[in-house]
Amino acid sequence: MPSPVLKSSLDDMALDAFNPQDQFAESDDEEDGISTKKKGSKIGSSDDEYAGSLSIKLGRNANTTLYYCDYSKFSNNGNGLLPDDRNTLLSDHETSKAELHVLNNSISSMSAETLKLLSEPTNEDATSALEQAEEYSKILWENVDAAKELKSLAKERTKTKKRIDTMAAEWRKRRRLCMEFLLAMEDNTDGTISVKKCLSGDGQIYIGE
Repeated sequence: MPSPVLKSSLDDMALDAFNPQDQFAESDDEEDGISTKKKGSKIGSSDDEYAGSLSIKLGRNANTTLYYCDYSKFSNNGNGLLPDDRNTLLSDHETSKAELHVLNNSISSMSAETLKLLSEPTNEDATSALEQAEEYSKILWENVDAAKELKSLAKERTKTKKRIDTMAAEWRKRRRLCMEFLLAMEDNTDGTISVKKCLSGDGQIYIGE
């Protein structure tokens, strides 16, 4: 702020003559040619309870002029709040801090719950997953029922397996005898009868399946 403007403002405040409507009221009288200035109200005319709080001690020039405040007009003579008001303010401040702490905890809890809900499937996804699980469960129960029916045939299955094992053993026995016979014939005929040809069906001895 320019020094002349600052000085003018401080002067108006100190003299209690500051009027916002008249702060740019200086003008030249075009008719008389004489410069005039609209002056404010007299000292002490303001209804503001803090009027006159800023005092001035004039010096020889603008640089030595002193402006100072009269703190006697302020509450508690400018020494801050009254004890009761200070205690009330401190109490309200602590109450506000406690309320802020509770609100922050509530926000943290809601944020955690939000993250948990976002990680869980939506209602549509859960419904779709449930339908698939029910369908798969139905298939499993059908397999269980089929297995229960097969359980009653366990004895028959054991007997059948035993007969198969017996027939397989007999087949291996007969195969061994045939191979021994063919090998003996091949040795005795000096290769005239070939085991390989007989097994392929082109030899002198036909071996059926």
